[in-house]
Amino acid sequence: MFHKNNSDEYGVKTKNMPAITLLTPWAPPFGGVAVHAESLHHCLKDAGLTVNVLGYGNFKAKKDIVKFYFSRKLWPLSLLKILKNTKTNGIIHNHSVLTTYPNHIYLKSFLATLKLKKLVWIETLYDETIIKRFKYFPETLQKAYPEYLSNTSRIIAIGKPIKDFLISLGISEQKIKLGHPLLPLITDSAPKLPEDIQRFFASHKPVITTIGAMHPWYDFMTVSEAFLRLKKKYPRPGLIMIVAGFSKDKTYAEKVAHLTEKVKDNVLNLCNLPHETKLKVLEKSDVFVRGCGDESYGISRIEAIFMGTPVVATKTGETRHMTLYDYQNPTDLFEKIVSTLKTTKSKTTSQVQEFFRQQAEDNFQFILQVYREALAAAALGRNRLNQKKHV
Repeated sequence: MFHKNNSDEYGVKTKNMPAITLLTPWAPPFGGVAVHAESLHHCLKDAGLTVNVLGYGNFKAKKDIVKFYFSRKLWPLSLLKILKNTKTNGIIHNHSVLTTYPNHIYLKSFLATLKLKKLVWIETLYDETIIKRFKYFPETLQKAYPEYLSNTSRIIAIGKPIKDFLISLGISEQKIKLGHPLLPLITDSAPKLPEDIQRFFASHKPVITTIGAMHPWYDFMTVSEAFLRLKKKYPRPGLIMIVAGFSKDKTYAEKVAHLTEKVKDNVLNLCNLPHETKLKVLEKSDVFVRGCGDESYGISRIEAIFMGTPVVATKTGETRHMTLYDYQNPTDLFEKIVSTLKTTKSKTTSQVQEFFRQQAEDNFQFILQVYREALAAAALGRNRLNQKKHV
């Protein structure tokens, strides 16, 4: 699947890497971070590396995918799971809320546990909202937060705003690597769509699909308002709303439901859709709309392109080869959807798909390179410590 790279740059060949542990949300629910983590797990195993998961979510635990808990009552158990499911001098790659919604108790005990196992800490930061939320942290946490992050070996910042934020906190620029979450799609299985979804596609045309959490940030209201206008232009249009279950604003959900009540026969709500099924829905859709006020990348945008479906999206995150609309502007969104529908799917050319496929493979190699750098730095630190002991 990948261009294998066993480079010995930094003295670490890929095949000789120690065990890697991913600390991450794990689907379901099917949020962007969980999708990225699943792809990374697949890629690492495909490259012949030893990898396991400490995950939190509504999944069934397996041999190499262990349940992890972010609750004060079960936190000691979670720390024991780190000790049990990691290898000394191995890598722990955090994608979790540990650093985006920080807590003194969790972070202090987490660091102590890492030191016991001499683990190399790689951090990936996705959530740009932390930039705005940081000023509301307690003063003690604002002061301590950079100190906690200084214990990382490398930080992959998803988007320049996060990188700039980290630098403003005084984090060494040498530690920070600017990256993106795109990885090769897992397409080993091609499931048949459930009958209700098949019937919906058969009886509606065109079908517009949107994805996000039922929260004001994801612009479902704007998409719904634009769809009401679309309903006046086309006799049987369809709107599929794929809702991730990791966050829900009940008041906002009620507003969206009320707005779409009169066209409910034209709307299909799907929650926590399995990833493979979601890709199939994207493939059959006529347009994919990604409404998000602010995001560091937006994996679903590229998934739609991979599946050959044109994308209409907000002006944030990845925007190349997409039609852009103004966030919370239903008139602009309606016009952009109509203009996109007037073109054929050939607009999403094989060249564009290949461009992002190559980016996905390159990003996996980039992550491996980050691992190599971190392991080499850790080894150098151990050697210096040993030399001091013998002086």
